[in-house]
Amino acid sequence: MSEKVISVTEGPGISTQLLAVDPAGRYLYSAIREYDAAPGPGFVRLDLSVPGAPKEDLHSIPGLDPYAISASPDNKIFFGGREPRPKLSQFDPATGELTEIAVPDPDVPMIRCLLATQDRIYIGTGASLGATPTSTKAGLFVMDRATKKITSILPKEFTGQVEVRDLGLYDGTLYVCSTTDDGAAVAMMDADDPTRYTLVQSEQHFLRLPRKLGDKMYFNGAALIELTLSTRTFREIKPEEGDFGEIWGL
Repeated sequence: MSEKVISVTEGPGISTQLLAVDPAGRYLYSAIREYDAAPGPGFVRLDLSVPGAPKEDLHSIPGLDPYAISASPDNKIFFGGREPRPKLSQFDPATGELTEIAVPDPDVPMIRCLLATQDRIYIGTGASLGATPTSTKAGLFVMDRATKKITSILPKEFTGQVEVRDLGLYDGTLYVCSTTDDGAAVAMMDADDPTRYTLVQSEQHFLRLPRKLGDKMYFNGAALIELTLSTRTFREIKPEEGDFGEIWGL
């Protein structure tokens, strides 16, 4: 490995908010908020097979502040975020079409996180940003991709909380990050039977970016947080010197 930056591609907007790689690893998709001073199109992709990774403008997404993106195994791209009546959008690379496929909850401030599989899409909603007195609180939905039927599967312990912050799916278990009255928690849910789940409580203010490595789960929670699954215990991992800083990806 050269450990050198070999390609830089200029993008729209003022920051790169979301990235997702297609199953083949050829295209890198990004949904970026469009600003008047830095217009879009905000939905773009980079062809990683070509030197210099040229940018292809796919669609304009005015009025959307993107917060969630996911690529499914059958090469569809799903994304959503903060906007009036937050919608789940699907991009089909085979046709180039961008379509609205669902509005899981019209009264929620935003679609906060997404996870797409071959048959389902898991949708976490809620947020303090943009919330009003009539906004819906935390929500967790699963959509059957064949029928478009949407079902709420929110664990009762997360009812009335601000948001479902993030999702992860490993070996048939859905890891759902949200909070309870006692702080951040993770619901480890049977993906085939969401009524079967175990709640693991932490002392953190929030947990997000769940990543599994063997018997360990790792999260960002204002530090690198490690959860040992066999013992259900958390610990913080902090650098011996300096500040931990901010992590948007893990």
